[in-house]
Amino acid sequence: MIKLLVIFGGMSSEHEISCISAGNVLENINKTKYIITKAGVDKFGNWYIYNGDNKNIKANIWLEDKDRLKTVDNIIEVIKACDVAYPILHGKYGEDGTIQGLFELLNTKYVGCNYTTSAIGMDKEYSKILAKSVDIPIVEYQVLKKHEKLDLKLSYPLIVKPNGAGSSYGVTKVNNSYELDKAIKLAFEFDEKILIERFIPAREIECAVLGNNNYIISDLGEIVPANEFYDFEAKYESNASICKIPAQIDQKEEIREYVKRFSNVIGIKGLSRIDFFVAKDTNNVYFNEINTMPGFTDISMYPKLIENYGISYSDLIDKLIELAI
Repeated sequence: MIKLLVIFGGMSSEHEISCISAGNVLENINKTKYIITKAGVDKFGNWYIYNGDNKNIKANIWLEDKDRLKTVDNIIEVIKACDVAYPILHGKYGEDGTIQGLFELLNTKYVGCNYTTSAIGMDKEYSKILAKSVDIPIVEYQVLKKHEKLDLKLSYPLIVKPNGAGSSYGVTKVNNSYELDKAIKLAFEFDEKILIERFIPAREIECAVLGNNNYIISDLGEIVPANEFYDFEAKYESNASICKIPAQIDQKEEIREYVKRFSNVIGIKGLSRIDFFVAKDTNNVYFNEINTMPGFTDISMYPKLIENYGISYSDLIDKLIELAI
């Protein structure tokens, strides 16, 4: 049997989302194939081995289950003891190449993209630069770093977002300078660098990628958000947002060609989800972002798209581990 280390939680703003994703994976994994060690990371970076109920992970109350927790004194020993690591971590320190670099240093096999791909994918500015380099259209944007003075060259309305955060944390639509100042302050709570983008009324289209070189590229899914755009509330707190699979759009082949092109240039390994906008007025397609460790929550698009392709949730987990090995 394969000794599998499942890592969840983490120090990012997406700690809770990671726990939900990990709880779902652990509920659906084929337990006859793996000897599973569950390692939880709290918001301060402390590691624990957790032997309790997977439902407690999903509900993010695992740290309260003291009798099932064991403090990890030597993280390296825990990692080196496994055959393969599955870091179900979203955001900073988990999806940005940090932990992937540690795995590489320890010569440990792991699920997901390597440290370079992860770092570029997590940085929205760099991923846009990469997309543009292979002739994939992007929405006009500006970058602002802390302590810089903004020289705004875009017209309202705008979208302000942290450069390296996910799950729509700190994302705001603004219509004037007063709203812009507030949005900038909020975004800087999540990152040292933020993006200011031209807002376009658009359909939000997502595509799943599975594989190391010969990629499976899924059909497309469309997010119909409960709010004007797919902010945190529409994504996780509202029951009114809808995922349509397959998306009913005319630009399918164009988008899937962009997905193939971007997957090859960034070097996806294992899995990723690549997101696009389709402008409602012009039907023009724009690259939005890549997510190198997409969510596995009950409402997450990635496993739904792969299931639509014909691979079940449980088989998807097996496939990801196979690709890592």
